[in-house]
Amino acid sequence: MFPSRLRLSRAGTLCAMIAGLALAVPAFAQEPSAPVLDGTVESFVNAAIAASPMLAAARYRADATRSAAGTRGALPDPMLGFGYFISTPETRVGPQQSMWMLNQRLPFFGTLSLERKVATRTADIADRSYDRQLIELRYDVQRAFYEYYAAVKTREVLGEERDLLTRMEAVAQIRYGSGLVSQQDALKAELSLSQVEDDIQVTERRRIDAASQLNTLLNRPLTADLPAPVGADSLLTAPPADTLVAIALERRPEIQSTQIEIDRANDSRSLARRSYFPDLTLGAQYVQVGEAVMPNVADSGKDIWQVNATINIPLWIGKRTAAVDQAEADAARARSEKMSWDVRIRNEVQDAGKRVAIARDRVLLYRNSIIPQAEQTFQASEADYQTAKADFLTYLDSERMLLSVRRKYFDVVSDYGAQRAMLERAVGVPLETIE
Repeated sequence: MFPSRLRLSRAGTLCAMIAGLALAVPAFAQEPSAPVLDGTVESFVNAAIAASPMLAAARYRADATRSAAGTRGALPDPMLGFGYFISTPETRVGPQQSMWMLNQRLPFFGTLSLERKVATRTADIADRSYDRQLIELRYDVQRAFYEYYAAVKTREVLGEERDLLTRMEAVAQIRYGSGLVSQQDALKAELSLSQVEDDIQVTERRRIDAASQLNTLLNRPLTADLPAPVGADSLLTAPPADTLVAIALERRPEIQSTQIEIDRANDSRSLARRSYFPDLTLGAQYVQVGEAVMPNVADSGKDIWQVNATINIPLWIGKRTAAVDQAEADAARARSEKMSWDVRIRNEVQDAGKRVAIARDRVLLYRNSIIPQAEQTFQASEADYQTAKADFLTYLDSERMLLSVRRKYFDVVSDYGAQRAMLERAVGVPLETIE
């Protein structure tokens, strides 16, 4: 019994150790969890960034370019050679049998560092390409989100409207049955209810389309469930236009890329000018010598060592001049592109800033004036209708006006969100990060 108990004890200890090791696995060894969709626009953006295969491909492309840059700027591999004399030349000290050669080329001073700088700048341009795709993805997700928001909220309002019209129709039927109103009131309520049902179908189609677009950007099935949008009607006070323009001219990937291209062209020009100067090649040779045929020869069979230095002659000037001209043309092109982007970005930021201000004012107008006025009008018409001071048509018109205003409000909020996304794309950084 004792040995079996001992084995059980050891087994239990081993299980405990395994469990302890499992609990002790560091967090970085576990798979990262996907961003949680909580209904906010930023959660959708983060989920799209994490799931986008196109963005991941751009990141891998930039990483590959960066890794390729690490191969530049190093010395060329040395050349090792071996020769065997089939017909051995006879020398005083003996016949030469074989020869080993080792050569190392040394490019002109500064050539390798310039090659490394040119390759590094190419990798920097690839990073800016990734940044551009990231900005475009954020913009696409935000546009789709605000369209989804408008559709969902409009669908909710139409559902409330359907319930209200159902009650209005019931009241009209009761009043018609009591002989207080004509049958026309009940028919008008029924017609309005049918129109709302049609609007619900159209809005549902709009919601499905927006959800499908969002799911595509999230790399999910088109019919995957999405949380209800929240926080879309929060308003942001944008910084002054001059501040946004200054940030855009500093942070936009297009500006950064053209500046990097200018620097790369200047480095390429300096590198091309290095080709006018010769490279140095250092070498060493070892010759194996056999024993001399003649006896008693001094240094008989003594091997030969030799060192040498050679330079190439940069004789063909035409190709070197062409390389310098190409680099200068690339620098001039990049400078022109940067000037063009400077003007374009200024106009984009200023125009988008004005659009955001107008859209924000519209949201406030609907929120503070139009919607409260429409609600007051509807409440007054409802009270007048119940006391027979207003006919059913006036009551129904006020209700339809309130519905139209509420639906329009969500479209206005959606437009504000879209314009804000446009401004963010023009600036090149999320507006929430700008103090």
